[in-house]
Amino acid sequence: MRGWREGTFVYYSAADVHVQRLLTEALFYADHHDGGTAESTPARSTGETSDAQVQH
Repeated sequence: MRGWREGTFVYYSAADVHVQRLLTEALFYADHHDGGTAESTPARSTGETSDAQVQH
């Protein structure tokens, strides 16, 4: 992961497509986890990476 700060925002970018896929699956799981198993699996990444924005 790469990160940089602009004011109160911190921007993160995946280092490569493999990291992006792991992050996508982890975030999907976190959004859909209810203490049991996830009901479905996320769509596979097309290989394109995008920046995620997180405010601290």
